Amino acid sequence: MEQKPFAKVPGLVYLQAGGSYSGSHQGMRWRIFVQDGQFAAAVWPNPWNYAHTDDALKTHAQFSADEDGLHEAERWVDAQYYADVPRWKKAAESETF
Repeated sequence: MEQKPFAKVPGLVYLQAGGSYSGSHQGMRWRIFVQDGQFAAAVWPNPWNYAHTDDALKTHAQFSADEDGLHEAERWVDAQYYADVPRWKKAAESETF
């Protein structure tokens, strides 16, 4: 399977100003945000948003709050998807709205 990057944050300044950026990709939801002076990233399965998903279903990582850290966070999100495609596809199939 070709591993195309999909996680892209609009910019470093956006996050450093206290923003949070989230998205979804084929059953996996993701969020990159500032936490304790660092960038944090999280992934979890569909269908709920970050606040309404059980913490046990979320995977987190921390990164430096600079340009390199932002790119590492984006690559980490991509890697989480490709490391367990069946999990995310199953979550996509079980969406309830």
